[in-house]
Amino acid sequence: MSASFASHDFKERGSTGNDNPGWNSKFVLVEKIIPGGSPVIQKIGAQAQRLAMPIRCTAAQLATLYGDNDGDTHTLVWSGGSDTAILESIDTPTEVRPGQDYYFAMLNFIKIS
Repeated sequence: MSASFASHDFKERGSTGNDNPGWNSKFVLVEKIIPGGSPVIQKIGAQAQRLAMPIRCTAAQLATLYGDNDGDTHTLVWSGGSDTAILESIDTPTEVRPGQDYYFAMLNFIKIS
């Protein structure tokens, strides 16, 4: 399925009804060790949601996505809807077919709204 971030297109992998990614959910806790006593767990709050999205793209699309890895919020349009997000990182891309301009990569997003 086609997706975009900051109006820059790429293809989602796993969006044919199987293995679709989704936003994670995590709560932040802190464990305080009390000498001679029991540990105390302090609740901090919900952590920002993250999404690891496997993609397929061309070298030009990948270069554009590297430019979008700038800490700014943009709109992510994907199989899960439309969200405001930050592109936190791009995991090491793999050239799938040498000489065919065909790459796999993992985009890691932080959900803003």
